[in-house]
Amino acid sequence: MPELLAGDSPPGALSWVASRRIAGERAKPADVADPSVADNLGLLLARIHDAPAGLDGLRPFRRRPPKGTFGLPPAGLRDRDGGQECEDGFVHGDFSARNILVSHGEISGIVDFERSGRGCPVHDLASVYLHEVLLGEMDGSRFLTGYAAACGARETVDDRHLRRHLREYVCWVLSWAPAVWPCR
Repeated sequence: MPELLAGDSPPGALSWVASRRIAGERAKPADVADPSVADNLGLLLARIHDAPAGLDGLRPFRRRPPKGTFGLPPAGLRDRDGGQECEDGFVHGDFSARNILVSHGEISGIVDFERSGRGCPVHDLASVYLHEVLLGEMDGSRFLTGYAAACGARETVDDRHLRRHLREYVCWVLSWAPAVWPCR
């Protein structure tokens, strides 16, 4: 954990923190394709999800669709084959390689906690799975095995639950497409 140097959280304004620099650079596709990085990423995400008590003070995590859209998949996609029920826990909110720092082949830090909050930790698993496994080169089984090993007997990754959050995440991403690539 880097040393915090300063910060402010004024009512009605943007909060900020400054910390000592963390060594490393933003992860590249080759970094997350490395099997040891995939293992460690699963372990690290499990540790983040095991965040300290005090979740009551965190805002609920929600993926917010762009203005003028609903951003949720149709009910049939949302509810079908849902697997386990969601549990309340700490969610990073944007966990993927672009927010991982790597130094000399080792994960040195995680950044961008601005969207973090209280919600279902499987949101983060779906984010990593979409970006790094389906669209990238990470070995998904190693990542999920590392995650499950760090969770121990208290939790396993339910495939149907992960797929449900993956469907929701993909629909959310697609809801932003008109805002990012407007039709002319």
